[in-house]
Amino acid sequence: MRLRKGTPGEGAEAGADNFSYTGVQHGTKGAFSAYIAGDTYWCLAHEHNPPAFIGTKPCLAWISHKELLCPFCRRRGAPTWVGYVPLYREQDHSPIIIIVGKKLVGLAARAEVSGVRSGREGR
Repeated sequence: MRLRKGTPGEGAEAGADNFSYTGVQHGTKGAFSAYIAGDTYWCLAHEHNPPAFIGTKPCLAWISHKELLCPFCRRRGAPTWVGYVPLYREQDHSPIIIIVGKKLVGLAARAEVSGVRSGREGR
C-alpha cells in the first residue's frame, strides 16, 4: 500500500521523513532556533484536544486511500489539515519534527526559524 502525502487542496504524492516529534513549550520560555530540513508533510489529521484526546493523529482512512478504517473519524469527527515540519535544531543539530496548523509561506529548505508555541495551554 502506498501511503498518501498531500498539500491542502492539492493532490497526493509519495514520501516519508525519518524525524522525531518534539513538543514545543508555550511562550518564549521553550523557544529554540532551527533550520527547515525539507518540505512540510501535509495530511488530514485528528487534532490534539486534551483531556479526551491526546496527540495529533493522521487520519488512517485518508492516508491509506480508504483501504483502512480510521478509529478516530467516528469518535472525533472530520479531520483537519496539519503539517509536519522537519527541522534541524541549532542547539544540538537534532533532526526533529513540529506540527503546524497553517501553511508556512515563503520558507524554503535551510531557512532559519524559531520554534515558539502560541495559544492556550493544552492546545
